[in-house]
Amino acid sequence: MAQMTRPSSALDHFNTDGLDVASEVAAFRAYGDENMLRHGAAISVVAEAIAASRTAISDIITSGRSMTQPRESSGTYRPGSLIRPAG
Repeated sequence: MAQMTRPSSALDHFNTDGLDVASEVAAFRAYGDENMLRHGAAISVVAEAIAASRTAISDIITSGRSMTQPRESSGTYRPGSLIRPAG
């Protein structure tokens, strides 16, 4: 099977170099999935989200509803605006 390649794009740029954003509580640099999954701390966050998702899906299949609660801080750190570079 031939390996698929993808042309360079703005998505590739921001995945690698990040994008400066701000949330309700902080300004930070956000990276794409490929970059995030290269770092151990980020992998644990992804693993936690996957586990919660699986639990919620299982609950819905079994009982018709999920008792899984979203993380309280998830909305607080969700980027709400871009930070424009100076210049």
